[in-house]
Amino acid sequence: MLKKQNRVTKKLFPLTKKNKLVVEEGVFLLRITFLKEGETSKASVIVSKKKIKKSSERNYIKRRIYSILYDILEQKPTGFIFLIFPEKNIQNISYQELQTKIRNTILQKN
Repeated sequence: MLKKQNRVTKKLFPLTKKNKLVVEEGVFLLRITFLKEGETSKASVIVSKKKIKKSSERNYIKRRIYSILYDILEQKPTGFIFLIFPEKNIQNISYQELQTKIRNTILQKN
């Protein structure tokens, strides 16, 4: 689980509509928003009920992605908001594949 300082709050969600970079990576959509330099990077995972019906599966996906984001945010420079929107086919790939895809996408686009 992410630290409280690294989670996206309700107040920050309207900011994600502006200054955004959208990257589609097959199994997920990544929206990157730029904050002021020096602010801690924040992240959130939004799993749609329309795409994945069972709550246990949605929570499983969230836990997998949050554990990957925890490691990335420890090394990541400051000043970003990352929103990840998983697709339905994210259940078909292994943890290692998902980790390399998320890590490469986030580190490459910054």
